[in-house]
Amino acid sequence: MIFLMHGYIGSGKTTKARELENSKRAIRFTPDEWMVKLFEENPPAEKFSDYLDRIFATMEKLWVQIARNNGNVILDFGFWTKKSREEIVAKLDDMKLIYTWVILETEIEECKVRNSKRGLSIEKTLEISENTFDLLASQFEPFDKNSERITNE
Repeated sequence: MIFLMHGYIGSGKTTKARELENSKRAIRFTPDEWMVKLFEENPPAEKFSDYLDRIFATMEKLWVQIARNNGNVILDFGFWTKKSREEIVAKLDDMKLIYTWVILETEIEECKVRNSKRGLSIEKTLEISENTFDLLASQFEPFDKNSERITNE
């Protein structure tokens, strides 16, 4: 089973993904954690997209192999746009892999509050300024349960 995490920054995706990791005996792929491990908490803006593309490419090789060997996988990617959701669904359907969406619908103001507290934990996290948070919010497209499939089981 592939668990596809959908939600905005601060919606609780990674917290829920960690719960699933334990309860479903799944391997979790969280790009923010890889970004921090490889490139620190505040990578340069001009390199961020390249770094993220490299992380996704590396992750894909691993999660596909795990899934093809009947392992459970959690893709903690957010899938902010309908296009990104359509692309992953098409890829999983082509590979004949079973998936389900885990949709976190958290009010934007609550997400903003949670994001502002990210750096207060002991664990290193990717820094997202309030300005960046607001800029990225315009790119977020909520999941449409009327037109998008939740699962292909």
